[in-house]
Amino acid sequence: NMPKNIVKATISVGIHNFQQNLENRTLIEKSAAILKALPDLIFVINKRGEIIDYNASKKELLYAPPEIFLNKNITNYLADEDR
Repeated sequence: NMPKNIVKATISVGIHNFQQNLENRTLIEKSAAILKALPDLIFVINKRGEIIDYNASKKELLYAPPEIFLNKNITNYLADEDR
């Protein structure tokens, strides 16, 4: 049999992890709701300059379909003087 203090510690860690996951999920849901409410285009760009995601409140705001720009480098779409 396991000592009672080990069982209590295991349960405590499990409860803490559950609470953290719940808080993280709530934060993610709130952030997603805020992003959806914004009227602006938002592009997520990784360290290599690739567009990996976007948020558009209205698809008409996009100049091209996502498959054209997703996973492409942002410099492909900048004017020469802005590179």
